[in-house]
This record gives sequence, structure tokens and C-alpha cells, in this order.
Amino acid sequence: MKELLKSLVLYFAISTFVYAGEYPRHWPWRGVNIPVDILEREKDVIKDLSNAKVNAVRIHVNYKKLMKVYELDANQVLVQSMMMLDELLNQLSQNNITAILGVEAFPQEGFKCKSKLKPIFWNTKSCIDKMYDVTEKLTVQFRNRGSELSAYQFISEPVVKIDGQSKRPKNWIEIQKKLLMIVEKNDSKRFFVITPGPWGFVQGYKNFEPFPSSKVIYNAHFFQPQLYTHQGIKHRKFNVEYPSWIRLQHWNKAKLVKISTDLRNFQKRYDVPILIGSFSKMNWIIDNDQWLKDALNIFENNQWSWSYFIVGEDPWHGWDPRYIGSYKENKISYHGETKTWKLLKEYFLKNHELGKK
Repeated sequence: MKELLKSLVLYFAISTFVYAGEYPRHWPWRGVNIPVDILEREKDVIKDLSNAKVNAVRIHVNYKKLMKVYELDANQVLVQSMMMLDELLNQLSQNNITAILGVEAFPQEGFKCKSKLKPIFWNTKSCIDKMYDVTEKLTVQFRNRGSELSAYQFISEPVVKIDGQSKRPKNWIEIQKKLLMIVEKNDSKRFFVITPGPWGFVQGYKNFEPFPSSKVIYNAHFFQPQLYTHQGIKHRKFNVEYPSWIRLQHWNKAKLVKISTDLRNFQKRYDVPILIGSFSKMNWIIDNDQWLKDALNIFENNQWSWSYFIVGEDPWHGWDPRYIGSYKENKISYHGETKTWKLLKEYFLKNHELGKK
């Protein structure tokens, strides 16, 4: 009996070590996504974010877009992005802000690697190997960085379309485990951010098990109901209200809490850090920001870190909370102190209050 008890104690000690997450600098994070090339357009943006009490940013690196905008091939864009990242990280360090380096579309070439939505992408060895190669180079490049870099993330919305349905790629977990091994080998002091998929849905955490590492942050995105947050995009209708009935379901705070159940249960079961790495609504939505208030309160009540999507994206500003506009007229103008941005800054102040304790 004593031997059995010893074994149980050892088992639970190992389980706790494996699954209980560590927490990175400035946790919980309250911040925004920014594109990697933001300093090309807004030289003082990091100082502005610091003044707003942002304590973390997710640097959004979309190599597919960068290759097109700057007319670079896959090798050139990787070198260019590293220079951009170094400059950004320098400024973040000077302003006491930490960052997630988030790679969305890897620098791929060839039709097989063109779209993550297609099965051929996930079934082509060269496409997957490119992920490993880029991760290797990025983690070696930035391993000597300080606390201005907290974590790496690779593809925050894993998905493949099969027969019109969004699914998690069958090899996604295997890919993530290998990416984690590369990070642990080259830059073990950083955290690794993962998303179960498909997409970034919070429901992806149903029956999901954590990775055997204490330096993993578990990520989800929060855009539901999309007919509200994405209204006007891709033929979605305008003037969708919240709270309201949408497709025979009543969307209000209680509904948002309910759809978050799987993520909340996962957090309680394993005691791991949770990040809402992207959430937002189109900036032409004219309402009282009740959806945003409800979402933020849910995050805060669960002690989830969060990062609003996105400040400084160019040339399209439909997600930027500092802008207002009309999608129908294709007119979006910089305002700075929008109602949405003011509300977000109220929550950023919690970072300052936490820092004084």
C-alpha cells in the first residue's frame, strides 16, 4: 500500500511538472497585434503603445503578403523580416513591452505551398520542411534577445478545407511538436504558443491535451459571432446588431460565456496560461461596443491574456481600432480617439495598476 501511495505521489508530481504552465513576463498580457513592417509607416507607434500602457504585442508576420508588397522571393523576405524584427524588438525593449513573434504565412514558393486551406499544402513534405527551416533560422537569430521577446507562434489559425468543411490538418499536432522541439533546442528561455485548430476556435480545446512542456501558452481567437464581427466582409450583410438573434441563436454575454466552456475547462483542468491572441470587430460597426465590453470582461474574469487585432495594418485599415469608416463607400479615415480605442485603453490601464502592486 505504501509503495502504491509513493507511486501515486510521484505520478502526480510528474504530471504537475509536465502540465502546470509557467507564466511569462508581464503576464497577464493586455495588448495588440502589430504588423512586422509597422515602423515603415509609424515611427513612434511603439512609444504611443507604451504611453497607452500596452504591455505586450503580437508581431504579425505574414510572409505571403510581405513577398507581394516588397516584391521579394522567399529567401530575401526572410532576411528583410529579420531586420524589421530587430528594429521592432529594439524599440519594444526601450519601452518595456514584450512580444510574441507570430508567423502566419511562411515564405513559400510553388503552387503546392500556396494555400494552407488546401490538402496538398499539408501533404507536401517541402512545404512542411520549410516551416521547420524558417523556425530554425528565426530561433537562432533571436535567441540572444532579452525579455522584449517572450514567445514564438507559428500559424495561429491551422485549417484545411475538405468537402467544404474546415478541419484541423491531420499532421498539425505532429508539426507543432517538432516546431516546439526546435524552439526548445535553440531558444529554451522563450515560450511556445500553440492553437489546436481548426482556425482559432475556442471549441478546439474540447478533448485537447496539453503538450509535455511547462513553457507552452495555449491560444485561441475570439470573433464569434462572425456575422456581427465580420459584417460586410465577403458578402456578409451589414447592420447586424449585438446583442440580438443571429441565425436562430440569441447572441449575448451568456452565449459568449457558453461557447468559451471548452477553453475554460481546459484551463482549469491543467492550470496553463491562456491567450486570446486575436479578437476584434470591423471598425465601421456603429454601436455601443457591448460585444467588445462583454468579450473583455470574459477574458478578464478568466485571467486570460489578450491581444486586439490589429493596429497599423496597411493599406487596409478595416480592423484597426483607431480608424472609423464606411465599408460600402470604401472610405476609412484615421481618427485616433475612436470609441473602441478609448475602451481598449481603459483596459490597458489595468497593466499599469498591476505594475504598481
